[in-house]
Amino acid sequence: MDRRIIPLIMCGGAGTRLWPASREAHPKQFLSLFGARSTFQETVLRLSDSTLFERPIVITSEAYRFMVLEQLAEIG
Repeated sequence: MDRRIIPLIMCGGAGTRLWPASREAHPKQFLSLFGARSTFQETVLRLSDSTLFERPIVITSEAYRFMVLEQLAEIG
């Protein structure tokens, strides 16, 4: 059987656990905490092996859709 994994990435939150860095308008997964890229971007890059993974499905709220698109565009 030659099947690839379909990754599901969930993004969102109230921004309370890493306050004041993380806010509701800019949750922690979109912050660059450990280098130049956000943890969201690092997660997507870990899933870039097309022999193992299908394109990921990102679940987020309407409030973060533009952040998701912007950060995906930044990493190609």
